Amino acid sequence: MSAGQRRSAHEIGLRGERLVAQQAKAHGWRVQATRLRTAAGEADVFCVRDAVEGRVGLVIEVKTAEGQWPSTQLVNAARQAKLWRVAGLLAEQEDLAEVGVTVCLVRLLPDKEQVRWVALEAW
Repeated sequence: MSAGQRRSAHEIGLRGERLVAQQAKAHGWRVQATRLRTAAGEADVFCVRDAVEGRVGLVIEVKTAEGQWPSTQLVNAARQAKLWRVAGLLAEQEDLAEVGVTVCLVRLLPDKEQVRWVALEAW
């Protein structure tokens, strides 16, 4: 992959992360961080909101592609386990009552953008 292709793929990924952050805000989440690095790993987007049970968090892994839906297979078992470790660490650090992990698949088309939210079951 050339430097131009990597830069383009990086820009496509950032575009998907921005879109997901905007949608999360529109649904009442406060985006605490994007591209968050922790001792347990990285979260593309980390959000919180107040709920009946207390403050809750959401760790979001974003996969973006142009033209077609990205494969859910990009988030394999090892990556899912790492996301849950990130969620556990953030729950403790942020004193959250609960934290979930979601994968967002983003499809970029010439005339529109589409997002699928896929909640991951706890390990």
